[in-house]
Order: sequence, then structure tokens, then C-alpha cells
Amino acid sequence: MPASSSNAAWAAPQREVHREQRQVAVSTPRPRRDRFTRYDRISIFACIVISAGILWFIAMQSAQIDRINYRISSLQQQARQVEAENAALTKDVDELKRPARILSIALNQLHMKYADPVQISGNTGGQ
Repeated sequence: MPASSSNAAWAAPQREVHREQRQVAVSTPRPRRDRFTRYDRISIFACIVISAGILWFIAMQSAQIDRINYRISSLQQQARQVEAENAALTKDVDELKRPARILSIALNQLHMKYADPVQISGNTGGQ
């Protein structure tokens, strides 16, 4: 009997340890539904909506900047074309205003002649 009583003494504490471990293991897991409250869900949804709104705003601003840059580049190209046309026209005006050219046209195409000084003084008398 002493051998069996010693076996019983050793066996009893082991059973109690297993019971305590089971109780601790069962009480720790929480249900998944309680992880996020209604307030948490609403705040997460609000953050997502606000982030999407900010991204949309940034995309629209970027598109507007691209449109403005395209308009600026087209206006700069137009300005260069107008400046080139203006330079060509200025060159043409300078060439057309040359006194030698005007004299040549007057003598050859319009058949004008130099005026005599007598003719000029005779016509200015006013009579």
C-alpha cells in the first residue's frame, strides 16, 4: 500500500496542473466580431473616403496643371511664329522703303521724269 499511496500523491498534482492550463487556454480567445466596434468601422470608412477624396483632388489639380502647361507651350509657339512673321514683314518694309527702289519704279514703270527748276517755280506762282 505504501507504493500505491505514493503513486497517488504523484498523480493528483499532475491532474490539477492540466485543469488549470485548460482554463487559461479557453478564456483568452475573443470572438472576431468584437474586434472592431461600430465607431471603428465608421472611422475607417471615413478615412478611406477622405483619402480617396484627397487623391481625386490631387489628380484633378495635376490634370489642370497639364492643361495649363499645354496651353502655355502652344502660346509660346504662336508667339515665336508671330515674331518670325513680324521680322520678315519688317525686312520687306525696309526693302520697299529704299529710296533707290522707289526712284527706279518712278522712272521705269511710271515713266516719271525729273522736274526742271523752272517748272517748279512757274507752277508755284498760284496764278
